[in-house]
Amino acid sequence: MATVTAPDLYRAVSGIFQSMLGVQPHLHALARAHAPLVNQGIAAIVGYGGEREGSVIFSCTTDLAAKLAGLMLMEEPLPQEDDAVDDAMGEIGNMIAGSIKSLVCVGKTEAQLTLPVVVRQGGYHLPHPSSYDRWRLTCTHADGLPFYVEMVSREPLAWGDERPAAGATIFPLGR
Repeated sequence: MATVTAPDLYRAVSGIFQSMLGVQPHLHALARAHAPLVNQGIAAIVGYGGEREGSVIFSCTTDLAAKLAGLMLMEEPLPQEDDAVDDAMGEIGNMIAGSIKSLVCVGKTEAQLTLPVVVRQGGYHLPHPSSYDRWRLTCTHADGLPFYVEMVSREPLAWGDERPAAGATIFPLGR
């Protein structure tokens, strides 16, 4: 299994935001999560299966999703109910999942990504068995709106020397 460090994970997410959207997100924390991420308005869920199994969830408010979709399409923020917002969320979620997959699945380890599923429902959460390893990255967009990336894995994720005890935050970085 690959050893993933907290900075590796942040760089993967940050790289997607920089290349696709032209913005640098601000990282607040990466912490082991004990409860599922509750959707704040819209979420893109991408599963992966094979020798590794789990999912990656990208979630934010519909207001931020509309802004991100506008950035992707080089337009003003789109109306929140526009189908292009769902498409952009799915694409961002897929790109983040692909970057994370490349960190977790190296060498001869095989895993395939599912198509992204976009969910618009406040309070929705994706349940996983409690035995799965669950990590949540909390960031904010340049305008201060939060977004979350959650990794859920059947296998414990290797975090090198940075792996904390359950419930600890491994990474508060500057705001």
